[in-house]
Amino acid sequence: TKGKTLISTPIVSRIHALFTFKGIDGVVRTLLCTENVVLSLTNKFTQFLNISPSPLANTPLIGDDNADQIVAAKWTFALIGGLVIISNAGNFSWKWDYINSSGQMTLLQNVPCRFDTMAVMNNRLVIGGLSTSNANGASTPWPLEASPARGAIMWTDIMSPEIWSKDRSFTSDRQDLIDGGSAFGADEEIVSILGLNDDGLVFTNQNVWTMYSAEYPVGFRFKMRYNGLRLLGPRLAVKSRNGWPVFCLCEDEVYIFSPDKLTPIGYPIRDELYSTINRRAMYTSFAYEQEATREIHFCVPTGTSLFPDKDFCYQMETKAWTLLDCNYSCITDARQGTSGFEQLVAGNDLGNLLSMDTSDNDNGTPISCFL
Repeated sequence: TKGKTLISTPIVSRIHALFTFKGIDGVVRTLLCTENVVLSLTNKFTQFLNISPSPLANTPLIGDDNADQIVAAKWTFALIGGLVIISNAGNFSWKWDYINSSGQMTLLQNVPCRFDTMAVMNNRLVIGGLSTSNANGASTPWPLEASPARGAIMWTDIMSPEIWSKDRSFTSDRQDLIDGGSAFGADEEIVSILGLNDDGLVFTNQNVWTMYSAEYPVGFRFKMRYNGLRLLGPRLAVKSRNGWPVFCLCEDEVYIFSPDKLTPIGYPIRDELYSTINRRAMYTSFAYEQEATREIHFCVPTGTSLFPDKDFCYQMETKAWTLLDCNYSCITDARQGTSGFEQLVAGNDLGNLLSMDTSDNDNGTPISCFL
């Protein structure tokens, strides 16, 4: 495993997600999400503020059956115009006024439906993985039943994440992704959206699409980029700090996406990876870049584990793979008062926050290495 040092234990519960941002007030904050609590952490993780609405309603259950359900595995975040948007893929999504230091999250207004994933492109909030059930108690401003909702993408007005109305001004709009040449059916389901400045990649259960910013009144244009490539989990695509290239763990190969080509890189670990992963629990998997060491990490559950327990690490300069143990459930680039490269901070199932380092100790325990 990677070297780690304990920072603090703000809550005694599994940490499902971490999100760090710098607000318009210049303060760096990290949001910590469990099953039913959201905390804001500041001042190098020494100050905690509970910003959870009361109650944190309708946390979704994910899994094929009751014995395999996983709670709160689909937290997503966005930052648009200085406003933080938070969703747990349930019937509610929130915004947070962090300038009000004692404020809790409040409902994001006018959201027409539930969604599983979101991103920001061209200063618009973009959502996918839609459900026809309404969100936040709002009525649906236009019918989703006209086409498969799971294959639709919707976006808001520029810098206005609460303006969803579709009208002749085209301030907001939607697009249905349909693969007319598919042998398995034209309907697609949005798995993940990855924003790349003004453009982005859209991963469905069948293909990878490119989403381009377009001139008024269109908003965005879409083009199928890679036919038949399917992301193995919604958080298994990670972009470099400058955008391209994008590293993706797909159903049968690990790829590097660049603007003009697709490069497979998974040959050395392909057999071990795909023969051991628990495909039923891939919603809990995640990927991240460790910029200081030029590494890409894919953290996945194996065997019967419901949460990531193995880390397939790719070194971008040597092109070498390393297999590590994974004993943390999420990670963020914290940058809370640090210098140089990033300070990666991980959260685990005990509620611990740990700084990732290059030492030979895992929170005081010597790390054993095997060949």
